[in-house]
Amino acid sequence: MEIFMTDKRDLFYFEWVVVDNCNFNCNYCVNSGVFSHKSRDEMLYVAGLEIAIANKILEFSRLTHRVMVNLTGGEPLLSDHFVEMLSILAKADNISVQLITNQKRLEAIADDILRVFPALSISGSLHVRFRTDREIDDLIAFLNAYKDRLHISLSQVNHDLTPDDMNKIERIKNLTGMEIAYYAFIPPYTGAGKVENAQKIRDATFVPALGKRCCLGYSHFFVSPDGTFYFDQWCNLRTRKKGDFLKVESSNFREFILEDMKKCPQTSCGCNYNVFNYPDYLAACRRLGYPEEEVFGPSHLRPRTVERGEENQPG
Repeated sequence: MEIFMTDKRDLFYFEWVVVDNCNFNCNYCVNSGVFSHKSRDEMLYVAGLEIAIANKILEFSRLTHRVMVNLTGGEPLLSDHFVEMLSILAKADNISVQLITNQKRLEAIADDILRVFPALSISGSLHVRFRTDREIDDLIAFLNAYKDRLHISLSQVNHDLTPDDMNKIERIKNLTGMEIAYYAFIPPYTGAGKVENAQKIRDATFVPALGKRCCLGYSHFFVSPDGTFYFDQWCNLRTRKKGDFLKVESSNFREFILEDMKKCPQTSCGCNYNVFNYPDYLAACRRLGYPEEEVFGPSHLRPRTVERGEENQPG
């Protein structure tokens, strides 16, 4: 254990699908048909298991300088123990948490969030097509009541928006004073792990993979609702490895961390992790001694912060 404490990693990033079910059923969802409107016997989620997973993340937080946890789904707020799970993650000062939510259940637990983890970063997807005018009014009232107390940002998938959709978005924006980010549409995945229309992904406004080095597997892990976790290059079906997160101990967690950063097999893809955690990515590449040409892609694809020699996350 002492070896770990003197050789801490810069960052562990846990992409955690808390619940593989959703109370919306958006036809443009990248996980359409996979994480929505599932029966209980089809779901990987088991009520109470999220508490054990949160405790494991808390345990591993001692092995790194920083931990980032992305709570996603499905809809994470369908968890039966969300507040308790969040209170566990709040016990370590080096754990940061982002919640990806459709906000359908957010109002019901907003005060609990303020009580147990007020620093929680909440990314609220609007999905205006699936909200009635009354629901839009209720959402506006909630945002105005909590926007100065909770860390909420708003987004909308930019896909086939109708004039009525745009009117709803403008109403939210005008009556709350909040900015709304538009996300590129990613076509839903098929059961075979492929997209229905790969050309749409190539044509979308993705940030190209940052050169040849991939930080997935170096510090990033994908955790499923049943405690299964994927490591190595977990986004690549051919190379990713699977383990039981709840059986891993601090003393052998090193077995799941790459000593090197693997070369990404893609020239460009929808992966945003190297961008979201850009300072950590750049620092790790430099610490491991990779030459610049093996870290960054062609100069016209690099974030402007790289061209200026800065190490800040690109905006």
